[in-house]
Amino acid sequence: MTKTKRKKSNHKGLKVAGVVALLGGIIAYFFLFSSMSKTGEKEYVFIDNDDNIDSVYTKLEHVSTKHSLWTFKQLAKVLAYKKHIRSGRYAVGSSGALQTFRNFRNGSQAPVTLTIRSVRTLGDLADDICKKLIFSHKDFMNAVTSPEVCKKYGYTPETIIGMFIPNTYDFYWDTSVDEFLEKMSKEDKKFWSFERTQKAESNGFSKEEVMTLASIVDEETDNEGEMPKIAGMYINRLHRNMALQATQP
Repeated sequence: MTKTKRKKSNHKGLKVAGVVALLGGIIAYFFLFSSMSKTGEKEYVFIDNDDNIDSVYTKLEHVSTKHSLWTFKQLAKVLAYKKHIRSGRYAVGSSGALQTFRNFRNGSQAPVTLTIRSVRTLGDLADDICKKLIFSHKDFMNAVTSPEVCKKYGYTPETIIGMFIPNTYDFYWDTSVDEFLEKMSKEDKKFWSFERTQKAESNGFSKEEVMTLASIVDEETDNEGEMPKIAGMYINRLHRNMALQATQP
């Protein structure tokens, strides 16, 4: 073979190799990095403590493209995911199978945004919370009506509702009741700074009474401009030892 022919042959071989590499890259990208969600929108998969590898696959089938699920399964086999299943709420969206698998195996959950309203009963509070987190209404009520549990946080079953400061918080879906109460206790202590506590006491109120009054005002109106006026009305009644005549919850 002449030198010229060898050059042409080598050049042709390089072209073929380049095309093969390009096709391989496209295929790898398709399986590893293309959007895993079959709808193109972010979906969430909830993995419980009793889920196994098969039930995880079943849950993924509802939200995942076929090729991404196949890739997820191959990664799961190679990296022994069945021994590392972690409960939680996981996002399946534009991230490909590789990143989604990493999140599942490492327990990198998508947090839940929970808004705690100003409510007047523990039952209403439980309704709001247990729609978003893993523990049941019953588990929560058992905890917050236990004198021992309430005492741990400096409250009683009658006053512990004041520990739940209305605000928006991020939690992991599989947060336990104990973990939830611990976080809310920290938020309560953070909110009730020395200045706020002193201000309440200088007006003749405990922090529990302030929170109760706030929940009453919140039920009376959604208009923030009206709230100070309504609060003032109830404060005047309290100072005069009058009945509040607030709407019963």
